[in-house]
Amino acid sequence: QTESAGRGMFAAKALLAGEEIFRVHPIVVHPTIESQQTVCFHCLRPLPQQQHQPSTSKGQDCQNHHKFCGEKCREAAWDSYLQLQSSVDLSDLEEHCRVTGVKFPLVIGRLAFLCLAGQREPDALSMLCYANIAQPPREWMHEYGLLRNALERGMGSGFEAHQLAFLTEEWYVNQLARLHLNAFKVELVRPLELGSEQMLLAMADCVTGGGNTAYGACGTGVYLLPSFFNHSCDPNVDVEFPENNSTMTLRTRRDVTVGEELYITYIDASAAAGMRQKELQWGYGFVCQCSRCVEATSSTTQP
Repeated sequence: QTESAGRGMFAAKALLAGEEIFRVHPIVVHPTIESQQTVCFHCLRPLPQQQHQPSTSKGQDCQNHHKFCGEKCREAAWDSYLQLQSSVDLSDLEEHCRVTGVKFPLVIGRLAFLCLAGQREPDALSMLCYANIAQPPREWMHEYGLLRNALERGMGSGFEAHQLAFLTEEWYVNQLARLHLNAFKVELVRPLELGSEQMLLAMADCVTGGGNTAYGACGTGVYLLPSFFNHSCDPNVDVEFPENNSTMTLRTRRDVTVGEELYITYIDASAAAGMRQKELQWGYGFVCQCSRCVEATSSTTQP
């Protein structure tokens, strides 16, 4: 427990720079709507363009919709959530996410299927901190309705009405309130093919700083232990995805002493101090008091 930021993670022993602290799989993860045809639907590993693989052996409705990096992920998906999802038409919810650009409804949808399949408990995210929402936005209730209606239409194909008892407006809002503070962007290296349009876009990004590079967010994941790390604009821990999928590793950026708090960064720490403060206040509701921000504030207030 920290003095000002609630829970935190501290080093129980001295750690050397570059040391792996732990490696974790997500509680729940889902590709972005833009990436669903280019990354593994289960682990988010980017797929080579010539090896895009539709799910063909199981789930007729998923046959040309979901793709996997191999049989292991295809079978893991089928056994944990996809068998139920294959009988549910989520096209309205997916179209809503495509038009509005929101990502969390699909993450909650996957969590709902995991709960229906007995792979997760409905309170799987209850240990995580949450945003205080006095009045849920109407958009949230609309998204809840899209998910609930889709699942109700799919009843009888592997699950019954009583199994949806957990899926209430309150449950949906509680999940969203936690995702807003705890979701991680899963940023992976996408393969590029020489001469392709994608390569040209990536080259242009090197000049313009745009959003079409080969490295970027493939999906959204929720991880239990990493969610307990507090933020610093000068972190001593890096978040990495060394397997180029949704498996996360936390690794020390520098030497860490016993009892020292471990920090990650929630944002692009290379941005200017004013931009960092604005993003943290808007997205996470706090004013950063890390050494970099305090120093920047002091330098701007000095005569």
